[in-house]
Amino acid sequence: MRRLAPAALAVLALGLVIVACGVPEDDGPQELTADQVPFGLLTTAPTTTSTPENLPPSRQAELYFLNSDDLLEPLSREVEDRSVRTVLETLLATDTAGLPAGNSSNIPPDTVLLDSFVESDGQTDVLTVDLSEQFTTIEGERFIAAVAQIVFTASDLEDVDAVSFRVEGEPIPVSDEEGAAQEDPVTTLDYQSLLA
Repeated sequence: MRRLAPAALAVLALGLVIVACGVPEDDGPQELTADQVPFGLLTTAPTTTSTPENLPPSRQAELYFLNSDDLLEPLSREVEDRSVRTVLETLLATDTAGLPAGNSSNIPPDTVLLDSFVESDGQTDVLTVDLSEQFTTIEGERFIAAVAQIVFTASDLEDVDAVSFRVEGEPIPVSDEEGAAQEDPVTTLDYQSLLA
């Protein structure tokens, strides 16, 4: 009887190891429990919609959107600059499909910022926003949340303490968190219960 050469024995041993490490055959798919899933596969992959970390503060703004519980929460977004007009135009133009899962906006998507300006009485800086008529196509709690989105986003900027609203140049009253119409400018204090 011939003896196998050492090289042939090594190849044979390697083949047996490979066969022994093979994946067993099953009759069909099997459900895995969470502890059987390899590390990292159950976590959500990061989205590309967040603000890049290397942006300077002058190119970032906190824009307020609704979370899955219909409460307001800020999302850091990239902006051209932190001027009131640029930040509000970014809020209005945000495609909600690009937001993290569960976030949305109650501001009607075709709403346009027609004008914005800040007036000061020496103590309070009031921002007036003039919006297109699409802004009034919603009502009730949805309208209150849309107003609050703008108020919180604007108030996060310097030199904005309160916000008054116009539509197509005409002043309009807005409701506070309780639904009471406010003729005077509103502040974040009027919408505290809407915060996450």
